[in-house]
Order: sequence, then structure tokens, then C-alpha cells
Amino acid sequence: MPKPVLSDSLFNADDVATAILDNANLAVANSLFTVTDISSSIANTYSNINQALCAYAYNGFVFINISGYNNSPPSNGTTLYTITDSDYYPDKSYYFPTIAYQGDSAMYVEITTSGLLKVVWPRNLGDTTFYVMINGFYRYE
Repeated sequence: MPKPVLSDSLFNADDVATAILDNANLAVANSLFTVTDISSSIANTYSNINQALCAYAYNGFVFINISGYNNSPPSNGTTLYTITDSDYYPDKSYYFPTIAYQGDSAMYVEITTSGLLKVVWPRNLGDTTFYVMINGFYRYE
């Protein structure tokens, strides 16, 4: 008969679950639960005005909410924002949908591994002002 995965003392305990918990190390570092405001680590390279720009890092993820506009539409591949702290660069490229005021949109906004937030195939459906809204999260290394 194969040896049980649990030690003999745990395997033969009257209450196996309690015996396992009594021997478990459930200590968790408080640093894993710290939410860090990294909004100042995102530089505006395109918009005239940021209506909202906030970013928070938590447990290996960055959550972003960015809203801004410019008086002229961007061209394909324009960098809208830059993550200035390389500690928060994404582990791979991430793609976010964007649709904003007056139906302005883009195929997507890409966040690159070098920290650039680039708009791909923007469409300006309203007046000459282009609006952008980005909400989402990504994993960083």
C-alpha cells in the first residue's frame, strides 16, 4: 500500500483538518496587501487635459483609470501616456478598449513592455477634439 502524503501523526489524527491547520504556517507578509498609488508614475505625453488619471499597484497588478482629451485627433501609434517607473512596466503587452465622449474610439490602446500607452487606429467621430478613456488592469513583474 502506498505511503500517505500526510505524516503518520497527521494521517492518524482524529480531526485531520485541525491537525493540518495546527501545523501550517499561515503567516502572510503585510507587504502583499499594500495598495500603492503610482499615479505620479504615469506621464501625460499627448492630452492637453487629464480629466482623471489614477493608477494603483496591488499584489503584482496595476489598476488604471485614465481619461483625457486633445484638440486634435492622434495618428495611429501615437503614445498617449508613458509609465515612467520601470518597476511597473507590464510583463507583456496588454490591450484595452477605449470609447469616450462623442463616440471617439480606437481599435485598442496598447500598454507595451516598455511602459508606453499607444493608441491604435483612433476614430474621431465628434468635433475636432479627441477624447480617450482607459480602464483596466495589467500584471507587472
